Amino acid sequence: MFDNIFFWAQAIGFVAMSIRIISWQLRNSRHIIFCGMPAGALWTIHYLMLGAPLGALMNVLAVLRDGALSFIKERHVLLVIFCFCGIMWLTGLYFSRFWYDLLPLIGNSISAISFIYRSNRPLIARAAILANLPWLVYNFIVGSWIGVGSATLMIISSIIGMYRHESWEIGNCYKSFVPSVTRALLVFPSFRTYP
Repeated sequence: MFDNIFFWAQAIGFVAMSIRIISWQLRNSRHIIFCGMPAGALWTIHYLMLGAPLGALMNVLAVLRDGALSFIKERHVLLVIFCFCGIMWLTGLYFSRFWYDLLPLIGNSISAISFIYRSNRPLIARAAILANLPWLVYNFIVGSWIGVGSATLMIISSIIGMYRHESWEIGNCYKSFVPSVTRALLVFPSFRTYP
């Protein structure tokens, strides 16, 4: 069992998921981005072990993006994000072999663009949900069960965080619950920035 590559890939993915979950508990957005770097490196190893090279490539690029965003000045954020997206799509399209190889490109693009407004927590939370949906499908297809769990946890965590911090009013019966959650997800609170 311990010489099984699939087992070790899932174990490395579990460590990466744990680091990512811990990083989301930090208050400073710069620290969240910086702590995502070791998680991205471990996800890279995870996807290489599963034979999903595009997932690995997207995580390498995300680590480079996060490293740049952690150390640059605020005025250069837009340039770094657009350069990252351009490099990501060029290399991703070059190496893609299957239709589902586009899913990490879409997820990483949503995530990268949301960093333009990294002080706007409601927008970041909604972007986290949108970015994790393509990764959820990709992980299911390539057999990354820890990746499926991680994407699911991130989506649920984002929804719970929005519920708590945005004071959603949720319906009490089955007829009003889903519409009220949908409305709360789609209606953005004021675009104020946080300290």
